[in-house]
Amino acid sequence: KKKKKKKKKKKKEKKTYKYEANMFAQTNWGKDLEADRLREVDVGNENLHAHDAEKQRLVTRFRESRASLLVLRFLSGLNNAVIGRSNSTAPQDPSPGVRRILVALETVGSIVEATPPITTPSRFGNPAFRTFLQSIQDSAVSTMQLVLGDSVSPACIGEGCDPSSSSVAVAEELAKYWVASWGDMRRIDYGTGHELNFVLWLLTLQLAGVVSATPSSSLDCVGSSSSSVLELATAPLPALAGVVDDSASLVLSVFTRYLSIVRQLQMKYSLEPAGSRGVWGLDDFHFLPFLFGSAQLIGHKHIRPRSVRYQEIFENFSHEYMYLDCIRFVHSIKLRSFAEHSPLLDDITAVQTWQKVNAGLWRMYRADVLGKFAVVQHFIYSHFLPDTPCDESAALLRAELAEREERHARIASQRGGASAALLLASQAACTSLPCCCDAIHFPSAVGARRAPSSM
Repeated sequence: KKKKKKKKKKKKEKKTYKYEANMFAQTNWGKDLEADRLREVDVGNENLHAHDAEKQRLVTRFRESRASLLVLRFLSGLNNAVIGRSNSTAPQDPSPGVRRILVALETVGSIVEATPPITTPSRFGNPAFRTFLQSIQDSAVSTMQLVLGDSVSPACIGEGCDPSSSSVAVAEELAKYWVASWGDMRRIDYGTGHELNFVLWLLTLQLAGVVSATPSSSLDCVGSSSSSVLELATAPLPALAGVVDDSASLVLSVFTRYLSIVRQLQMKYSLEPAGSRGVWGLDDFHFLPFLFGSAQLIGHKHIRPRSVRYQEIFENFSHEYMYLDCIRFVHSIKLRSFAEHSPLLDDITAVQTWQKVNAGLWRMYRADVLGKFAVVQHFIYSHFLPDTPCDESAALLRAELAEREERHARIASQRGGASAALLLASQAACTSLPCCCDAIHFPSAVGARRAPSSM
């Protein structure tokens, strides 16, 4: 009987509340509140659309800038320079500029050794990483001056300027890319954006004359024929910039050393991956080692893309090829089978040749790294890498988007019917620019591997 009385009382209270709510909604005060609520929703939607438009504007600004063209040409030259070359074929007598770069990297390695991790209950993001980055930041300008030496290009020094003061200005610009190459101090993470900053640092050193410049053509954004622009947009490996003298050393000696130091940071301080896609990405932290590593394996007589499934292959040849070293590292920090923790890498094993793998990774890097707001928003423009519009970059972007629309239409026509309409609808957002909101923050696999088995 008591339960029945409680139920009746609750029903009466509900009816009374609904009646009072309806009566309040009919009053002028209630109508004004409802109008204000709807107005807030409209304003919120307008702000959301404005924010999306601003993100797309920033990505377009980068893709059409002179800096974007310089980055594409530089990466293309590095990629082409290591085709068919193993790590052991690195030049034994590098240029003085490359030697100074390696000395700077060894200095970073000594800072890592002198900064032990702090005992903390958290599995992810050791606070000692901030101490390491602070040491890098404090010595950045002096380190860049040592890297520059006396090899600053005369083109970097304006008429009537003091060479010593100009050298300091160049060192300060280089320091920005140098500090940003090792991770984020606030979030204690590392990702492809920081990896890109290291490439920008190498590119700036090339433009400053520290390493040998491109001998075959100029990097200035001058007018070019539409055919050359279309070739740069559609070719898997554009080679407009030629191959620089130090390109092989920059990849096989400098970049491999940088990669080993960064992995040491990831393991020692349990860095978080910045914007990782989890299992739907190549790697939690890197992309370029896969691109350069696939170029190294082009034309190999025995190792095929499907060969990376076998442990004896990537264990015995990881010291020679970056791609196999990346596979080995992924296996060392992730559990379960290869197809479960790295399905994209497992799908790549079905490709027939390394040339196709390299071409696909090149297109993927342009879309998923250089075309993402999460990376572009932190791009550091400078005197060497300006954001000035470039006609050749704009033509390159238009040709790339046209190629993407044609590819989507071809796939849709092959599928036919409702699946084709669904594909075109899902790819509608990609006809302008790649989506910039699909990066999901995943915890570090390194920290998760160190967790107790009971957790």
